[in-house]
Amino acid sequence: MNPLLVALLAGLLSMAGVGALYLAFNDTPKRTRPTRPALSHAAQRDLVGAIAAGSVVMLLTRWPTGSLAIGVFVMSWRWLFVADDAKAEREKIEAIAQWLEDLRDIVRRSSVAIEKAVELVAEDTTGVLRSPMEHFVLRRRQGVRLPEALAAFADDVEHPTCDAAVAAIVLVVGGAAGGGRLYDTLDELASAARDEMRARDEIDRTRRVFQRAMRRLVTLTILFVAGLTIFASDLMSPYRTVAGQIWLLIPCGLWGTCLVWLRRLTRYDLGTRYRLRIPDGVAS
Repeated sequence: MNPLLVALLAGLLSMAGVGALYLAFNDTPKRTRPTRPALSHAAQRDLVGAIAAGSVVMLLTRWPTGSLAIGVFVMSWRWLFVADDAKAEREKIEAIAQWLEDLRDIVRRSSVAIEKAVELVAEDTTGVLRSPMEHFVLRRRQGVRLPEALAAFADDVEHPTCDAAVAAIVLVVGGAAGGGRLYDTLDELASAARDEMRARDEIDRTRRVFQRAMRRLVTLTILFVAGLTIFASDLMSPYRTVAGQIWLLIPCGLWGTCLVWLRRLTRYDLGTRYRLRIPDGVAS
């Protein structure tokens, strides 16, 4: 092979691999992207598996393009077919619904003020909202006013339902709304959160059917190409050249584009958040 062509091909493959890895590990929009470590333990295992799978394909076929394509595919398997973000989103909605129900029950059954009720629920919260609630309690102990602490809590949770609940509480605390309707408002918001969770469960069950079909299709395609390589090597001989490897980038790129597009169709798009602006009179 021409060394210049080999170097060019290696550069193209490296850029494609970097782009695929960027898509796999940077799915969160920039404005809400949290700070997180470079690679988790699961991602490290996926990376080791991708290197192993790519090395095996390289030894068996001598195809740099096929080796890189299989490696990127194995590395992206969890991102493509494991809906961790959907599971985390459902857990957050369920936690918000539970928080609203607890707050609603305290408002209804006790005579404590809404400020005290919010703090009582915050001190007894576990699960997904534990960290935001701990920050809320810490701010209150540091002397931060309740509306400001609630606004910061809503920013920590980052969910429209939580924003609506916080806005209702802030209006009651500031005297802009009657406290008698707070129970009804919290009850309606909790019911809306439960309805959203049930709707997403129905959608996820349908999505899992298509994900299983996509996994079977991808597996059959890989087995078909492997069978042709082993039992009909003459048909695959044109791909052993530099030009063949470059042309192989086209079907691999199309497959990768389709998989990434299908994965992005399974993302949850949250509604517009309520950006709370605390008036000076309420904050003080």
